[in-house]
Amino acid sequence: MGAANGPGLRVLHLRVMVAVTIATSTIVAATSWAIWLIERGAADSNIRNYPDALWWAMETVTTVGYGDHHPVTTGGRFVASFLMVTGLALVGVITATVVAWFFAELDLLRRMREIESVERAEDAILEQLLARLDSIEEQLKSR
Repeated sequence: MGAANGPGLRVLHLRVMVAVTIATSTIVAATSWAIWLIERGAADSNIRNYPDALWWAMETVTTVGYGDHHPVTTGGRFVASFLMVTGLALVGVITATVVAWFFAELDLLRRMREIESVERAEDAILEQLLARLDSIEEQLKSR
């Protein structure tokens, strides 16, 4: 398990977080653009410009959903459904990555404590051996 622990696992977690950030940013930008193109001409639309669309995408992907902007067309709702599922997946991936990192750090701490415990036991044995050697030397000198 050596290669999967410590720095290697940290690098993997970092790569996952970077990949999720890039993928999510790309999806937010693409769905913002798509929702703006679909909704801008609809009669009852409250997404009238790209900043509105970007705000809608950010609140949707983060699962906040204030409701101040929402799609009114079928195409817009399809895009919204995709972004909602993406937001839930994003929360899941981030949560899983943070939990995995946390448990990896705890495992590393546990291993360090085990090593320290073994080192203390080795030191105690070494002290006992040295005391015995001193005793043997004293006995040999007294002969």
